[in-house]
Amino acid sequence: MRAKELPPNHTWFNVSEPLTFSHHLKNKIVLIDFWTYCCINCLHVLPDLEYLEDKFQNHKGIVFMGCHSAKFTNEKGPTKVRDAVLKYEVRHPVINDDKMMVWRNFERRSWPSLLVCGPSGVPIMILSGEGHKMVLDLFLSVAYNFYKDKLNHNDTIPF
Repeated sequence: MRAKELPPNHTWFNVSEPLTFSHHLKNKIVLIDFWTYCCINCLHVLPDLEYLEDKFQNHKGIVFMGCHSAKFTNEKGPTKVRDAVLKYEVRHPVINDDKMMVWRNFERRSWPSLLVCGPSGVPIMILSGEGHKMVLDLFLSVAYNFYKDKLNHNDTIPF
């Protein structure tokens, strides 16, 4: 199953325009962190993502993004999500999935969830919970080497 396009008219943080699988994420390995700022386990994942972003910063064929999918109504507002992105120093692009559309499109069931899509937009790994830094490190390294010739190595993310 290929990833559905990210829904339009959602608020994004850390990018100058909304990302799309048809353009910005095309032929990229995309790691999506499904999180919510009131979930302590979700917050425990952020240092792991920072480590991975630093390690793979020169691999333009790999993109990290967050999908803030609020568990509670009071977590949905863009101001609160922006404040959380700033407070926790999240560097990667984050979509505010306040209608849970991306969450449902990727059939997520728990927080945190980490999903990796291959260059054709097909999910190739799904993890739930925290503590997966080393698994993701190895998986991204292997996936990058495996897909290297199929990846778009240009910087297509509009920061």
